Amino acid sequence: MLTDKLFETLRCPACEGRLKSLGDELGCVSCQMTFPVIDGIPRMLLPGLREPLLEDTSASGSDAKQVKTALSFGYEWQRFPEMYEQWEKNFRDYMQPHDPTYFKGKKVLDAGCGNGRFAYYAAKYGAEVWAIDLGPAIEVAQLNTQGAGDVHVIQADLHNPPFAPESFDFIYSLGVLHHLPDPEEAFRHLLRYLRPGGDIQIYLYWQPERRPIKAALLGFVSLVRKVTTHLPHPAVYALAYPSAVAVSVLFVWPYRLMRRFPSLQNLAEQLPMKQYADLPFRVCVNDQLDRFSAPIEFRFRRAEVEGLLERGSLEGIDVAPNYGWVGTGRKAREANASVPTKTSTDVSPAIIDSATSRESRIRVLALVPNLYDTSPGQRYRLEQWAPILEERGVEISYEPFEDEPLHSLLYKPGLLPQKLGGVTRGFFRRLAAIRKVRQFDIVYVFREAALLGPAFFERLVHQTRVPMVFDFDDAIFVSYRSPSNGYLSYLKFAGKTKSICRMAAHVMVGNPYLAEYARQVNDHVTVIPTTIDTSKYQPLPRRESDVPVIGWTGSYSTVQHLDTLRGALQKLAKLHRFRLRVIGTPAYKIDGVDVEAMAWKSETELQDLSHIDIGVMPLPNDSWSKGKCGLKALQFMALGIPTICSPVGVNTDIIQDNQNGLLADSEDEWVEKMSQLIRSPEMRDRLGRAGRATVEEKYSATTQAPRVYEIFQSVVRSSNVHVDTVLRSRRAAAESSVSDAL
Repeated sequence: MLTDKLFETLRCPACEGRLKSLGDELGCVSCQMTFPVIDGIPRMLLPGLREPLLEDTSASGSDAKQVKTALSFGYEWQRFPEMYEQWEKNFRDYMQPHDPTYFKGKKVLDAGCGNGRFAYYAAKYGAEVWAIDLGPAIEVAQLNTQGAGDVHVIQADLHNPPFAPESFDFIYSLGVLHHLPDPEEAFRHLLRYLRPGGDIQIYLYWQPERRPIKAALLGFVSLVRKVTTHLPHPAVYALAYPSAVAVSVLFVWPYRLMRRFPSLQNLAEQLPMKQYADLPFRVCVNDQLDRFSAPIEFRFRRAEVEGLLERGSLEGIDVAPNYGWVGTGRKAREANASVPTKTSTDVSPAIIDSATSRESRIRVLALVPNLYDTSPGQRYRLEQWAPILEERGVEISYEPFEDEPLHSLLYKPGLLPQKLGGVTRGFFRRLAAIRKVRQFDIVYVFREAALLGPAFFERLVHQTRVPMVFDFDDAIFVSYRSPSNGYLSYLKFAGKTKSICRMAAHVMVGNPYLAEYARQVNDHVTVIPTTIDTSKYQPLPRRESDVPVIGWTGSYSTVQHLDTLRGALQKLAKLHRFRLRVIGTPAYKIDGVDVEAMAWKSETELQDLSHIDIGVMPLPNDSWSKGKCGLKALQFMALGIPTICSPVGVNTDIIQDNQNGLLADSEDEWVEKMSQLIRSPEMRDRLGRAGRATVEEKYSATTQAPRVYEIFQSVVRSSNVHVDTVLRSRRAAAESSVSDAL
């Protein structure tokens, strides 16, 4: 039942807008996103997780692993839904130092409720409980908490909780954060929903220190998990029983026997797995299934848990052992509570200098994939904005991932050993660049810090606390097999894009489709379209020729898009005389068509483009193409060349059909519209002039670079709020030292 209390607390996880009832759905009044209510449970999931969890479709990248983990726990709790009387003692132990009286009258969030056993007792002790879980376990929790008291069960993602900020007096997350792709990021998200003065309690798996037996056991378990996490759930379930028997024989039964003898009690307490001695055997089976099936699992040392709590600016921090680590802390009552001293060492010296001197310059370390002036995406974004940014005091230091040898062969087919050698060199260069991060105010990442692998280097940047601006202009979150690097494409880790978006202080994207993706995990997203330097791209007088030139520009990896026009161009060649100029792949041919193919060269690009009378930009209507930012069309339009595009993605924003260009979908439409332009020089001139005006108004570097500067400024200002606190703390400490000396 959807109550007023639900609408007071729940918010859209995409934009935090208020919700309204739409029958069997909840709708956001701000962004219009809808969320189904199934079996009385609001399913507050963003599309990337909703579709694989509710609609049985596949997920990709880090989402795929998160979905697999959620489904693993759903399978587990559906097999082990029992509510044992021992769970009450278990709950009290995990909640120390809070006793049962603590819960009465409090509004509590159970962040990762599993089968609902802890939510049940929190409600029983008088709390208003909001229990969330990502997977199908939420349905077990709903059944187990019926009759417990005031419990609201919601399917939701801890990385995007669907609540109004500062809604809860107490938040606990027991045994959950270590199963998430980014535990610290999820923890920080939870703190947003804790009221000032409220408490938070977490339980995390421990990494044994000075415990050789436990360390050896965990090492063995880690090896076994490399196999079992890839097995079907029923297979792991079957293996959980013999594993539980082994635990009982080796540890539980000996412990039960040894604790009866006073002389052996100290030795008995050193045995691992002794917690199962007072629990039903099925609990041990349940935990073996948990241990061997969840794909994501992190372990923490005590100091790491303390650091996690301290970086959250909590007060009254305590970390205690309980077959893992139970950490607790309290959110400061004042909005501008002092940052713990420990984090002051994590602040970028460059930012400290900037905050102290109030200099206007902004130092940017640009982690880019390609060498300077060699990649269209790079050239038409940061490299093109740089002169305007530098006029405003921005200093940019470029750190490309590739070197000359890797660049020379990266887009050639084959040569796998040489490419892997180049990528390895790139990894070492990245490590060297990361060591310099603290010298800068901002780290700008274009697309990815490394051409292959997960978001390893971005995480290293994130740990320095120097703010990161993430910029991408393609649907790099979609798995894509490159024609020239087929096998290496499998190592691209497309899902890391979402992780980088989460870590970024601000995300810049090239079109609204990419913005929709980024806003799933980050509120600070701005669309900065790909731009053209209109002072460099100037229309030239149209040359007189009896043979119009239709032109396409791209690369070996994108020429497959031009291939979609082969049939249309062959039909057109039977109707009209024309030449096809292909820039970017010098060996291109089409039977029956006069083709002039050439390599792309930076120094002759404008001259090569200027000989084109009609520009074409065909695209397939797929997820990858929807992420394209229309660069080829904008290049043609800036030069006053009439342009025909597929009506895919941002192309329909750039071009209004027959006003500043043409849109063509089917093969017959392409033939017809290319024919119109071949026949009519007047139409070519009209659309060319209108296209140029569009670029000048909306897509020029001079209109967009100032917006990038404003983003850089806002990111630095936000960082300086933290820095100012550190500086005040340092000044206070210095004054205290002087006072003591006097």
